[in-house]
Amino acid sequence: MRLLRTRKGLARQDGEQLAMLAIENTGLDAYLGSPDVLASTETVEQIPSSEDQAWQPLLDRPNRFIIIGLNYHAHCAEIGADVPERLIFAIAPATAITHSGADIDIVSDQVDYEGEIGLVIGQGGKDIEVADAWQHIFGITPLNDVSARDIQAARTREAVGQAKGFPGFKPIGPCLATPDEFADKDAITLFTSVNGEQRQTGHSGDMIFGIAEIVSLISQQTELKPGDVICTGTPGGVAHGGAHPYLKPGDEVRITVGDLPPLVNRFREVENR
Repeated sequence: MRLLRTRKGLARQDGEQLAMLAIENTGLDAYLGSPDVLASTETVEQIPSSEDQAWQPLLDRPNRFIIIGLNYHAHCAEIGADVPERLIFAIAPATAITHSGADIDIVSDQVDYEGEIGLVIGQGGKDIEVADAWQHIFGITPLNDVSARDIQAARTREAVGQAKGFPGFKPIGPCLATPDEFADKDAITLFTSVNGEQRQTGHSGDMIFGIAEIVSLISQQTELKPGDVICTGTPGGVAHGGAHPYLKPGDEVRITVGDLPPLVNRFREVENR
């Protein structure tokens, strides 16, 4: 099942059409523990699916963003970091969420894109076994872990959370797919482009810590809650690696996960920053 949210409400993707659901116009928050309800809900109309839709946030209020660091060998290599022996993660606030089509503020001199495979937790838990991890994932979505690298450079946990937690710095969507949509969960592809130039290429099999292992390891340190959004790490090709420029006003970043509709955002200047 593939779910999207427009100004008209929640919809299931039906080929080239969006089947609008006969439920209240709200985020997925209320249905994280009951995806079967969304699968069986009647529809009221079908509208064309296009990138020009007025998308809305998939979640009204995520619980928090859990941000995995250094989870691709190519990214470690490009920034000169050692490959981690244990999972590294930080927390960003729920207020960082936005949606595909939203403009994102350039709040500092080194704002960077990080295309990622995003996970939305549906069933919480503590000390989750790797073999059970996929049962706790409501869905998968494109995600941009936007980062102010000059603020992140302080390298404290607080600085990382601040650098990645500005309003609008965690766009997700426009589509969320339930795990059954992916036949090979170790080959979920990820592509990032800036102004049409491809910058990042990766897939879930490239990860140092795989998706199920990430869920298990996080749950050993903190209890996962419905509405937690996990940013699973970014592959090589970010501006921080030195081969590409940081984002400037007018840049368009496009992130595609599998064959889901792309997450597209433009970046804009902020006055008096």
